[in-house]
Amino acid sequence: FALIYLLIQGYSPQKSVVLSIVVLIIVSMFSEKTRLTPKKFLEAITEAGVSATTVAVACAAAGIIVGITTMSGLGLKFTGIVFEVSRGILPIALILASLASLVLGMGIPTTANYIIMATLIAPALIRLMAENTHLILPHMFVFYYGILADITPPVLF
Repeated sequence: FALIYLLIQGYSPQKSVVLSIVVLIIVSMFSEKTRLTPKKFLEAITEAGVSATTVAVACAAAGIIVGITTMSGLGLKFTGIVFEVSRGILPIALILASLASLVLGMGIPTTANYIIMATLIAPALIRLMAENTHLILPHMFVFYYGILADITPPVLF
């Protein structure tokens, strides 16, 4: 609750996290069962570091893919291809975007998957949608189908 409270109060995410960790350590001292000993603290830090490397590597890989996509102009070409094949008809563009999200999202971790989908597919959908449509809609669409790629064959097995 401390994290949410601090974010609502306008603290930066980094400061909110640090202060929430301090609150967590203080609150854990009240019970002997949850007390954070130096040994438990070191184990927690080690586990957090291992967990963070997975996300960091995925984001680094996505950053490289996004950089290559941007520098080569592939993103603009992909948007143009979806626009041309669908001939500006939104339902057809959604079907194409869902298929592309399923194929491109196979075997990629969630964070990297969203970054790639948001770079390649979301701009095409934004271009086709009405101006009064919220920008979150195409992003949620590609996020959903990108995640769906991890639970469909051949990745499922």
